[in-house]
Amino acid sequence: MKRIIIFILMCAILITPAYAEGDSNVDSGGGGMGSGSSSYYWNPGWDGVRVTVITNEGTQACVPIDLTNKSVPTSTYHFNKCSKLSYLNTLSLSPDLSSYSFFNPVDNLPTIVSSSGANNIDAIRSYFTDTGNLQDIASYLAITYEDMISGEYKLLLEPIAYFTYNSAFYAMTATEAALFDVMTDNNLYAWMKSLTHKNLPLSMFLENDDWDVGITTWRGSTTGLQSNLDIIKYLGVGIVRFTEVEEVVADPLSDYTYRTDTDVITTISFTNTWGEISPDNSAYVVFNINGVTYSKEFICPDGGHQMVWVRWHTPDTPQVITITATCAMIGLSTDITCNIVELEEVEPPDPGYYDTSVEMTASVPDYGTNTSTTWGEWFATWHENWVWISVPVYDADSGSYFDAGYWEDQGWWDWSYETYTATLEVDFELSPDSSVQTAIQSGDTWEMKSGYGVDATCKVVVSRSSGASSYDTTGVQNVVAVFPEFNYDTYNRLLEDTGLLHGYNIWRFKENKNSYYDYRVHFLPLWYPDNTRYTVPLKVMDSWTPGGQLYTTSSDYVTINGDMYDDGYIQVLK
Repeated sequence: MKRIIIFILMCAILITPAYAEGDSNVDSGGGGMGSGSSSYYWNPGWDGVRVTVITNEGTQACVPIDLTNKSVPTSTYHFNKCSKLSYLNTLSLSPDLSSYSFFNPVDNLPTIVSSSGANNIDAIRSYFTDTGNLQDIASYLAITYEDMISGEYKLLLEPIAYFTYNSAFYAMTATEAALFDVMTDNNLYAWMKSLTHKNLPLSMFLENDDWDVGITTWRGSTTGLQSNLDIIKYLGVGIVRFTEVEEVVADPLSDYTYRTDTDVITTISFTNTWGEISPDNSAYVVFNINGVTYSKEFICPDGGHQMVWVRWHTPDTPQVITITATCAMIGLSTDITCNIVELEEVEPPDPGYYDTSVEMTASVPDYGTNTSTTWGEWFATWHENWVWISVPVYDADSGSYFDAGYWEDQGWWDWSYETYTATLEVDFELSPDSSVQTAIQSGDTWEMKSGYGVDATCKVVVSRSSGASSYDTTGVQNVVAVFPEFNYDTYNRLLEDTGLLHGYNIWRFKENKNSYYDYRVHFLPLWYPDNTRYTVPLKVMDSWTPGGQLYTTSSDYVTINGDMYDDGYIQVLK
């Protein structure tokens, strides 16, 4: 049996504050990044990672992709999505004015470029060694997951910053920023040095030399400003290496990213090389989670593949937890890194009469879908096999032997593996608020005027196959909505589970504090364009099973035609 061991070669991120050293080049946001100006600034959180598949010999195997949590404008200036290796091989910087493309990963990236230098390197390592995240990355790269982790390739990671320079919005890796600074005769350094020559390049670098790729670890300062030459040669890069290893004892199903205050399920899997573990000598895996011990019993045939899982509740504050899983009987020991992140609600402002329109450039987000998972466990049934055991006894009286034997059951365990399935079903409807008297319904679609409110009704059910325990699945625990008038960024609403109806959990907007009657609505801006779809996507997530998380993206829309003031009238009183 083989497994994949994944290594990430990134050093510990800075843990000392990054000082601005007197410049006023970026927007404030903590960590001494300066006060900024309207033409030159960076907002913390506007970061990402460029991912390139390379061979073990250091040649590029596919077109790089950019990952970010943000909805980046398509008009962003960029440089053809080239990797650091291409630039090291004498490729020159080439501005690209075509539409900028990127992927929003299913699970949000951890902080990559920090204004304070307080990046969580453990969270970054955990993210880029998580099986689910790697499978998503493989799909974005148009390579099969199996090929990507076959041991023939590596992933080259490069941090990206999105910032405004000379009133234009740019996407740059650390290497591109250094090359761009050369092109501008150090003007980028003059305005943006705390970002482009310190926090961005020092956010990621190799922990060990990689001579095949031709990049060595950075042994210089990890707190000060860096030269263009050092950035190009050493900084702003990480590598994920995949290696095949024969014979393993245990491995977590994956490292995990969980939300705070959530019921979750953590799974390990291993191949049993100890021998038959039957109901006669069942074993226990002991999970130690944040000071609490959980035990899970299991049986497994010799050479069988086994899954063992535990259900637990995450803390209510963000942190990184290391779970230890041990089984003394078979010498099993493994660690699982869990990154606990907070799902924050940022409520949109109440739209007003004098609000002005904004350019809506973002496409409707797709957070991915995983609506079915499988897992299983072993069962053993005793197969009787009665055998007569002869015991010859000599009878002195008769002068002969007689058989004083007995029957002995020399049976064995018949093994069967039971596979379970969990599925997620979601039915989402966006509709005008019930108080909107002028809305028109045609089939399953609605037409309404802007300025009114919309309701969200999301019906959710998680079902499991026969035999699976209720312990093995959690319901959906988080539903998040984002909105087109904010380019699906900045603001969101967390929906609330309002209870069961006809077997479905009904999730709706929380009561809107700006609603006079506390309706569960989201108010549309008056300026929203006519004859345009108002589309709201939901990220439905955090239904956990031993086979992983169930989640999906579900979207619906209403068509806007006119605004609420079109419904006004003048009445003449006699």
